[in-house]
This record gives sequence, structure tokens and C-alpha cells, in this order.
Amino acid sequence: MQSTPEALVLAKAASQSWDLIDAAVRDLRGDKGATVLRVLAPSTFAMRWLIPRAWSFSERFEDIAIQVRQTDSLETWLDIAFDVAIRSDQQVPSHLTGTQFLQDQLILAVSPNAPSMAKLRTPADLTKVQMLRALTRQGELDTWLAAAEVNPSATRSSAFPHFYLALEAALAGAGPLVCPLETLGDLLAKGELIEPWPHIRVPGPSYVAIYDSGSARAKSARTFVKWLADTSRTSVRTAS
Repeated sequence: MQSTPEALVLAKAASQSWDLIDAAVRDLRGDKGATVLRVLAPSTFAMRWLIPRAWSFSERFEDIAIQVRQTDSLETWLDIAFDVAIRSDQQVPSHLTGTQFLQDQLILAVSPNAPSMAKLRTPADLTKVQMLRALTRQGELDTWLAAAEVNPSATRSSAFPHFYLALEAALAGAGPLVCPLETLGDLLAKGELIEPWPHIRVPGPSYVAIYDSGSARAKSARTFVKWLADTSRTSVRTAS
């Protein structure tokens, strides 16, 4: 289901109204509770990278309560109320502040239990199996295959409307998938996915944290963005 443009406008207005009411009630009763920070993030990044690490932010900054809202690539994120928006390869609107905090790499990953594993000795063997791809990540499969010196037209693939569906198919053993290394680093560390050819990696999406430096929650947003940058550096070192 996709919201209509009219519904998104109404939702944004309603969200802002509730924020004002909430702030007024807090002032009247002297509530000094945690500041709520609304964070938008792409679905797979939110599920596989951000949410599993968010506990460390909450542990360090008890006065900031983050609320993560997962978004699909077909949604217009600027129409959704947010305090920090995490986007990949996104041009930052001129009225907002953006900080790049993570540069990902694309790898080929497959479940160790996939029947196709027995056929994969060299990248050329990918022409013998059914691969997986997401329609929302156009060009990633072909880019990796080109780096592996495999003709994309010689391969077969099943297409899924969203990356997180293609990922679930890969985890179930349906076939190899080109995917972002850092985002899925936890799955690789646990052995739920393996990288048959770690010497073949190509540049992947970069992630930017966007916020309004003039908003009432700008200070909390800057704290969160700094935590993102610090955490991503640790994540990259661990994955390497």
C-alpha cells in the first residue's frame, strides 16, 4: 500500500500538530523527560545496521529517545516528518545540513546452505545458477559482474520489488545476491551469509545523515549524527 500525496500532506500536518501539543503538555506539567528524535532510514539499513546498534546510543544518551521510521525507496521522504533522515546517495536539500558517515562496498553473498554453493568455484560459474536482484537497486548486479569479468547477459536472475525481499530469499538459500558489505556485516559475521570471492568488491552506496540545523531538536540531531559517524568507523574496522 502506498499513501496518496494528499494523505502524506495531512500526515505531516498532523504530526507537527501533535508535536506542538506534546511540547505544550510537557511545559505545563514540568516534564523533563527525554527528547524524542524522529529518525528516517531505508528499510534494510534500519533493520540490519541501525536498529541492532541503537541500544548503545540510548545507553549513552538517556535524555534522547530515538524513534526509527523505516522507509521504502518509492516513498517521498521529504513529505514525512523527521528530525534526522538517513539517505543513500542523496543530494542534500539546500535548506538542510548533511553529513556523510558511511561508504559501503558491494559484494556477492550467498547462504552457506544454498544448493547453488556446490556449483560456485569461480565467478564464471554464476552463469550456471539463478541469481537474485532487487528492482530498487538498479545496476548493482551488473556493476559487480563486470568487476568479476562475467557477462551480465549470460546470467539469469529473479527480480524482487524491494531489496529486503531479495535478501530474505538469499538467506533462505534461493541464490547469490549482490549486497552492501557494511550494512549486512552482522549477517556475514554470524555466518548466515558468506562471501565466496572477497577480493572482488566495488564501491557501493554512501549514507548521509540529514537534519535541520535551525530546528528545536538540532542539538539532539547533531549528537545522534556524531554517534552515527563514530559507530560507522568502528563497524568498518570490525568488518575489515
